[in-house]
Amino acid sequence: MRKVSFTLLVLLGVGAISGCGKAKKGGKTPGTPAVSPTLAATPTPTASGSPAASASPVASAPPVVAIDPCPGKTGKQCVDLGLDSENGTGGLRKDLAKAVTLFRAGCERKHLIGCAYLGDMLLDGRGATRNDSEAMRVYTQACDGKVAIGCLGVGLLYDRGQGVDRDEAQIVKYYGLACGAGSQRGCVYFADKQRDGKGTPKDVAAANAVYEAACKLKEGLGCIGLGMQLEAGAGVPKDEKRAVALYQQACDLKEAKGCGYWADMLEVGSGTAKDLVKAAELNDRACTAGYHASCAALGNLLTRGEGGVSKDLARALEVSELACEHKQGRGCHVRGWIKELAEGPGGKSLFEAVLWFEKGCALDYYESCWAAGDLYWQGVSPVSQDTPKAKRFLDKACTGNKHQKACDLLAKIP
Repeated sequence: MRKVSFTLLVLLGVGAISGCGKAKKGGKTPGTPAVSPTLAATPTPTASGSPAASASPVASAPPVVAIDPCPGKTGKQCVDLGLDSENGTGGLRKDLAKAVTLFRAGCERKHLIGCAYLGDMLLDGRGATRNDSEAMRVYTQACDGKVAIGCLGVGLLYDRGQGVDRDEAQIVKYYGLACGAGSQRGCVYFADKQRDGKGTPKDVAAANAVYEAACKLKEGLGCIGLGMQLEAGAGVPKDEKRAVALYQQACDLKEAKGCGYWADMLEVGSGTAKDLVKAAELNDRACTAGYHASCAALGNLLTRGEGGVSKDLARALEVSELACEHKQGRGCHVRGWIKELAEGPGGKSLFEAVLWFEKGCALDYYESCWAAGDLYWQGVSPVSQDTPKAKRFLDKACTGNKHQKACDLLAKIP
């Protein structure tokens, strides 16, 4: 991502990358010195041994005392209990709200990995209302203590522009710090910036070296990064067969995106034999795991029902709409395609179809721009013929992606 010499030295050295960054928390955390919990003040006894009476004849409300969620325990012990509450392990039931309070207690006791885990929960809105500003505060606290996940969290907030203005210099800085502190994922995000020349001088060779190092240390995103470069022949000789193997490796490492990229290669037969059944299976797995581009791909395969894949329009509608809701233009397109083909619940509806195509086009899925433009040019009821609209959508498809059909039709419209 960014060209920072110390990071590359870390990466290319022996055993350079050891942490997992934002990988799922599961194990216990390293120990820290015990910190005594805060105790509530007790009333001062009188000479007779009884608590002193109030000077006021009116009884006052008792003071509000914060309840310690893990009394008598160290910061490490609080965080370990938080992990058990988050994951439903160690004999505890899964309770995300309790996990948040326990991570907070660990953070307050200066066990800084607890601050990073608290940031994760606040960033994702799990167990607590999403709070970007507090996530930034606790991530920064953790990063200042050289906790890799904390630095990665700060970088992500800057990268997404959540709670702060997007800032490439800060993104590069904190991904570099995360990488230097041992986060493999931070190294990959850093390499992305190096590859694209954003916030740091472009250095494709260095980025590819980082991807390869991270992949060897079982960071799935590193395998995907190197696979993409091999598929495109970017800074390395083009090798689709090896790219497929790397995507498969990422998928085996439970990186949903890797399963989706592997499925894409199987769908078209690049670097491997074409296998639509396996592609559908992998897309289903990736979609279920939250990689929404695969939801759109699965919807497409289920709508076509080819190559041994059973047609399932109900499921196709479900996953394509899910993809569209998560800003995947192809999902919107598949949803519109089903309505245009007169298939699925409710039958044919060109009016619905063109609305879905418009959504897809707005998300820069150019096939949807072509489809919307074509329908507006044809003016098939109930879609009214609208030349300005047709030209606008066709022009976007033609100029944005050199869509040949859109360019040809646009040239014919006066």
